[in-house]
Amino acid sequence: MAGQPPLVNKTLLQMGTSLLASKQDEATLRFSNDTFSLHKELPMKKPATSEVHLKPIQHLCSSGLVASCQKINEGANFILQPELNRVKVSSQLRDDKVAEGLACKHFADVILSPGVVFALINASGKEKDVPLTVRAIKDADGRERKLFVIDKPLPAKSLGDYKKMTWAAKKAAKRAFLSYREKYFDFAKMSVEQCKSDFAQDLVDYSAAKSGHAIRNHVYSLWCLEHKFASKTADTAWGRQGCPIHLLVRSQCHGFFEGGPAEPPRFVQMGVKLERKPDLGAEALDLAEFTQDWVSMILRPEAILLRARVDAKSLKVVQVEHKDLKVITKEARAKEFDSAATLGALHSLLAEIIRLQEGRFLLRINPKGAVVHAYGPPLPNHSSINLSLDYKSHDDKLVVEKEHSIQIDPEVVTPLCLKNQRIPATFLPRKVSKR
Repeated sequence: MAGQPPLVNKTLLQMGTSLLASKQDEATLRFSNDTFSLHKELPMKKPATSEVHLKPIQHLCSSGLVASCQKINEGANFILQPELNRVKVSSQLRDDKVAEGLACKHFADVILSPGVVFALINASGKEKDVPLTVRAIKDADGRERKLFVIDKPLPAKSLGDYKKMTWAAKKAAKRAFLSYREKYFDFAKMSVEQCKSDFAQDLVDYSAAKSGHAIRNHVYSLWCLEHKFASKTADTAWGRQGCPIHLLVRSQCHGFFEGGPAEPPRFVQMGVKLERKPDLGAEALDLAEFTQDWVSMILRPEAILLRARVDAKSLKVVQVEHKDLKVITKEARAKEFDSAATLGALHSLLAEIIRLQEGRFLLRINPKGAVVHAYGPPLPNHSSINLSLDYKSHDDKLVVEKEHSIQIDPEVVTPLCLKNQRIPATFLPRKVSKR
């Protein structure tokens, strides 16, 4: 542990504050005329068995362009650009007609994104609000049923300085190391033969007709979340809790590395870890950061995680880590992260969500609580909440932490440790004798 005050880049912190304010303004406009009343409390209980699996069924379709990932060298730095403060209005899942059409065709129960999965299973952090839309649809065979569309969480009411800096640094890193200028990958030209994978089947090209070759890319895939020994009917000892839940996941690819002449491209996800004490070693990931990486990799089994460890003061790249799903899974076991129990809790919560009636809801999740509050349309003689009022006062003050403990990961060997021949998380000896 390092107990001295952390180093803070004020420019980076100011950009993170501006990003948060922009997202809060967007949420205020979306819910300016909406009020919600408490409809139901959904228990966040873990099942009696941890034998819950998330297995891929098939890749459905992809659209848009993927940026080329530039080589990131140690010691490289990136310039903070003012346009990072301008945030584009994000596309909501509830407005995605492609996702709804695929859900009807392939009988998906829930539409969500990796960010939603992380929000539902994250056991740390602050309270978060997640929009939910329940609508009636007709399947490909004409059967009427309900479709549950869970959008990504709304921005936080406030964030600490380190979270703001990490947010801005990740956007700056994408701007610096991902480029469409020289090379890019067009999903419209992608074929099953190019993928050479069982995961990429039944590929349908929507890019030309739907997105018009938009830079924002979308990847749609079908997953099944189920108990290992559960029956596929509702008449089981588990009841609805034991039934498989089919998920349609819409994700994005940050970039790609170009393969050989006969090899498909390797897709990458960009991650940033700010290092406030790089002279002592690499900072350990907290539970939320590790969970986010695990969710990102398990829902993108063919991608790799590119984690750039960046000096928080100078914004120079200290180290670049390459992680795939196997490495992340191995680290999960070492950290005693119970992935099966986590998926079991996700299945239990989704099984409660898909019992809700049609309408627009707001899931208020408290990681430390035992229930999720489902707020719906206003009810007579019930108190109501207005989200636009929650965002009236922006958290735009620069707050510098005066005291903070930083945990160093002794299992990560940084280039500085190799250069000085030091064991990670140890101090430099007073006298060093050279042999």
